[in-house]
Amino acid sequence: MTAIRPRRKLSPAELQQRRDAAKKSTGPRTPEGKARSSRNGWKHGLTSKVHQAAFDNGMQSLLGAVGRPCLSTCPKYPCTLVDDGTTSPGGSCMDKQVYVQAFTALIDAMQSGAMEGVQGIMAGEASAALQLMHDLRSTISVDGLVVKVPMIDSEGNVVTREDGTEVIGKMIPNPAYEMFFKSMERMGINLPEMLATPKAKAAAKVDDERADAMQTILGGIFQRGSAGKRPALPPGNE
Repeated sequence: MTAIRPRRKLSPAELQQRRDAAKKSTGPRTPEGKARSSRNGWKHGLTSKVHQAAFDNGMQSLLGAVGRPCLSTCPKYPCTLVDDGTTSPGGSCMDKQVYVQAFTALIDAMQSGAMEGVQGIMAGEASAALQLMHDLRSTISVDGLVVKVPMIDSEGNVVTREDGTEVIGKMIPNPAYEMFFKSMERMGINLPEMLATPKAKAAAKVDDERADAMQTILGGIFQRGSAGKRPALPPGNE
């Protein structure tokens, strides 16, 4: 059995030396420095019992893992999972389930070529792209065709009038317009692609007529070729 060594009492000189050394600590003293250094003490939770028991046990356990409870005070409440009835306040937070299902769908698509799950992902991406277009259109509607740039003095302050309004130095075209039209062009969201213009409709009609004509020509060629290969009838059967 290991004997416990008694703690030695420090002498006044040793105690004073340690107090002086503590005052010379180079730790952070400003609020910014203290906040930055406190990040080193954050707990990531990778070694927690909940993570090791549930989240490290494969994909299926991750779907039903109890990582944290669903709270009505959550900034995302009510989320789509709560609206769909997947979970409720007091139950398990299932915000990881969407990512796991997407990951599983991608794995199935790469391994077996099954595209059923990927179609849902692409539908979500398409809806997000359309939402981005809607946000750009809303921004353009609020800001207008041009953006007003206020005048600034030599000290970097905005020049204002006596009533407090800003003095406009110049007006530039709204840069969101170029972004909006480039996005529409790359996504193929335009009137010709939707066959909503007379020219597009006429071009589509011509293409259909050309396809029908080509099918008719090829059908006639194959018919004549097949007729030439038929055996001749006997003289008595004419």
